[in-house]
Amino acid sequence: MPQVTLKDACKLLLKEVLRELKNTVELQQKQLQNQNEQIAQLTNLLESQQKLLTHSNAIEKQQVTDRDKAVMTVMRELQEVKQMVAASNEKKWYQFWK
Repeated sequence: MPQVTLKDACKLLLKEVLRELKNTVELQQKQLQNQNEQIAQLTNLLESQQKLLTHSNAIEKQQVTDRDKAVMTVMRELQEVKQMVAASNEKKWYQFWK
């Protein structure tokens, strides 16, 4: 049976520990790369959502403005009709005796 010296045993042990550390570092690097890719995807998604939200807000503001203009137009037209009806219902001075 071959005799293993303490020095050789330490070398073997250190090689094994070093190999495991390298594997752990490689695994962590892969995980970090995956996380960075996910962060980039989420950042792009967030930017897209922000653009959509901004666009949606602009559309909503325009719709509110258009609705307000339409309401004001209808109110003006209604006021004009009321004035015409009131004018036609007024008796002329010469129709006082009728």
